[in-house]
Amino acid sequence: MKNWKKRIIIALLVIFFSANLFLIVKKESKITRVERINHWENVKIGQLKNSLLTEGIVIPEEEYHVYFNENHGVFKQFYVKKGEEVSIGTPLFEYSPFNTSDEIGKLETEITELENKASSVDTAIDQLEALLDEARSGQKEKERQDELESVYNIQSNIYEKELEKEFYLGEAARIQEQIRKIEEKPDSIVVESEFDGYVKNVKYDLSAPVITISSKTPSIKGSLSETEIHKVEEGMKVSIGNKEADIGTISDISPLPENEPEIDQESTYPIRIQVDNPSDDLIAGKHVNVGIILEEAAPALIIPETSIKKKKSGTFINVLSSSGTVEKRSIQTGIESNQKLEVISGVNKEDVFASNAEEVKYSTHSPFTTPIKIKELSKSSLKQSLKSKWKYIVRGFFH
Repeated sequence: MKNWKKRIIIALLVIFFSANLFLIVKKESKITRVERINHWENVKIGQLKNSLLTEGIVIPEEEYHVYFNENHGVFKQFYVKKGEEVSIGTPLFEYSPFNTSDEIGKLETEITELENKASSVDTAIDQLEALLDEARSGQKEKERQDELESVYNIQSNIYEKELEKEFYLGEAARIQEQIRKIEEKPDSIVVESEFDGYVKNVKYDLSAPVITISSKTPSIKGSLSETEIHKVEEGMKVSIGNKEADIGTISDISPLPENEPEIDQESTYPIRIQVDNPSDDLIAGKHVNVGIILEEAAPALIIPETSIKKKKSGTFINVLSSSGTVEKRSIQTGIESNQKLEVISGVNKEDVFASNAEEVKYSTHSPFTTPIKIKELSKSSLKQSLKSKWKYIVRGFFH
């Protein structure tokens, strides 16, 4: 009798547990499943970029060549030597002219050309100022409304033109001073530097150019492989150095290889990088690490790669809602870098999400629980939580 009762009880228990197990496992079951979320975080705001890493060497941005024509006179002496720093107006060398009048005539022609350029720039400034007045007043012919530039752009153009005019007039004044010195001492002409920089070379045999001056402004010379050259474009930003202390721009990409192409050797293509506000560390000849920024997003909404699930219907992230449920939300992603993703749409900076998509097992809108992070608890934070979340705590006792 006892065995019979035991068998009935065991059979009922098996049926009970089997039925519950079936309902839990069944896809269409209406039983509420609770997600256990162990890792979660907020959407972060930051910068993402993909860079092409290569190496470069610091070189002068420009080189200026100074010539001496032996048909114009007899060379007397150099005033500078290799490695010496020079500035505009520094004496470079001296010679005795065969015909002083011819030399003065050439210099006067240069002054006339510079003054004509300054006059042309002055006319352009007048036109820009007239355009600026029209842009400010808004009184412009209707058919040309689309051609008006913004006030800011016009002002920038005027400023650039004024600098250009100032340069031409300054050069004219410098040459006029040179003429005055020749007239004072007609048997000797001193050629002065037109540039700031360092003397790279002096040719005492008077072969051309007799003096080469390297500019003080540094630039970076590098090279790209056959694959890399198709990824890089002029105008791309560049980070320079291990600490990215300097920033530059790709100013030139040569379409021709550095060396004569060989069948069994990959070709490389030279590039030049213009440096913005260079630091004192960028001395000529220094080797530097270079990061060419291929794509960049800043500021960007950032999530880890582990938080998403890709399906045929799109990319999804599990957002933890304030109502205590998991929302499977469709998102659009952008740049991917170092296992992080830029989110273009679908979330905002206030959203909290499951860091590991594999932790979420059930359908959307399932309730979730998270472990208490004891280390992050404090008396003040606990008091604040009880004050703002008391209704959820009470609700928990009845569910």
